[in-house]
Amino acid sequence: MHGMSPSSLMFCGIALIGAVAAASVPAARAQEPERDLTPFATVPFVDKAFGFELQVPAGWSYDRAGFFGPEGSLGLLRGASPGGRATLQILVFREPQLPSFPEWIDFFCQQLGRISGTKRVQVKGETGTERPAAYVVAEAQLGIDRTRTLYYCVQFDPDTTWVLSRASAIRALADEVEDDGGDSAREVQIPAEFAYMAKTLRVFYDPVTARLMAAALQRGKDYLARYQLQEDARKLQIDGLVRYYEIRVAGKPIGYLTRQFTREDEPLQRPGRSSSAKEGLRVRERSYRFADDRTVRFSKVDLFSSRDAETDLYELWEAEIPPADADGAAVFVTRDQCVREGNALFSTLTTSRDETYPEPRRPLKLDATYLGLAWARLLPALLGPEQREMLAFTVYDSETRTLITHVLRSSGEKPLPGATGTKAYAFETWAGFVEQPGVAYTDAAGNLLRYEAGQLVLRLSTEAAIERAFGRRRDAANLRLQQEQQKP
Repeated sequence: MHGMSPSSLMFCGIALIGAVAAASVPAARAQEPERDLTPFATVPFVDKAFGFELQVPAGWSYDRAGFFGPEGSLGLLRGASPGGRATLQILVFREPQLPSFPEWIDFFCQQLGRISGTKRVQVKGETGTERPAAYVVAEAQLGIDRTRTLYYCVQFDPDTTWVLSRASAIRALADEVEDDGGDSAREVQIPAEFAYMAKTLRVFYDPVTARLMAAALQRGKDYLARYQLQEDARKLQIDGLVRYYEIRVAGKPIGYLTRQFTREDEPLQRPGRSSSAKEGLRVRERSYRFADDRTVRFSKVDLFSSRDAETDLYELWEAEIPPADADGAAVFVTRDQCVREGNALFSTLTTSRDETYPEPRRPLKLDATYLGLAWARLLPALLGPEQREMLAFTVYDSETRTLITHVLRSSGEKPLPGATGTKAYAFETWAGFVEQPGVAYTDAAGNLLRYEAGQLVLRLSTEAAIERAFGRRRDAANLRLQQEQQKP
């Protein structure tokens, strides 16, 4: 909606929980494609951690929980078509054994050829692409089934190769080709749908930025290892005020955000823990966003991160509220609850469309660069306004329900845009690989005054101004939500 994403808004804290089921591509919805460009309906898949986006088939079920792929690769996405006759995967291979992309492709084909049942492996190089790329097609006989797997391989840098694969059954008579020894010379045919997916790939990954981020992560790790977080948290002046921010996109007001920071004890007493509750930071955020089609998105974000950096509790709730006169439209609610236990973060996503409680998701493994979301909201206040080297931490990303690198770089004192004669402290901030970082402007205490990211602007406002601009539409949305929730 309006081009906003939670990753780009990590600092300002608008959490847009994916408006689709847990097994679907996050923050993506099937849409009618342009008939002259798209051979089939698609939805976007964006991965800021590795810096790319592409279109994938709509109507499929998807799971973006990380997994271990072949030859030590990291799996980023798994998908299955309705009925399960076709599958899709995205894999990343790191530290290839061979130095050049053609040699890597040769090695990849050799590995495919060694898989039991493989009948044929063919390669078709790509020309005119920004990065070295090639198609690989493998056919295999598995019992009475014959399958064809298409691979699109792209070199992101000398140490990283990205692979999109699509496997499907071959119709026994129409597609079967006799192994007569001469078919390896046949021209490799790439189906239009797969070729279209490959052409939609946009890569934001940059090896120079990757090295800078790695160094920044090390500095973030050192910051946590020295217990500097605890020391800085102790000095923080937290006033407990509720602050109001107007949200604008391309100059147009589309909603508002409220935020409150308080020092509190851990809100839940868990079994096996002593009676003394942990002290930490509590963050409460509420936002309303109003679309041109009169759909309203209302989100509630409640975060707790302990001062000892060992406990985190998150609840991220969003309701998509269509207008009352929309044909057959119902309010759609998602709720993501996260609990940290040691070096693992457990996330459970439920939606109003779930007929049964979802299967437990594998926990996310945390390392020494992990920072709780509540503290991530206050990084400028923790680090102070003085200029310093770029710092990065690993945080939970509510859009993708994965871990992502969150980067902050102080730019020192700057004029506050839209406020003549007013000075503020500027911080560049971004999550993963993005085309354009955001800029946050704070006062000397680290309180957010303004945030800019492309066409998106958040600016500090007042309760009275927000009430005048959005109060009537908010109340109507709340009434609609209440009526829907009271239905049997």
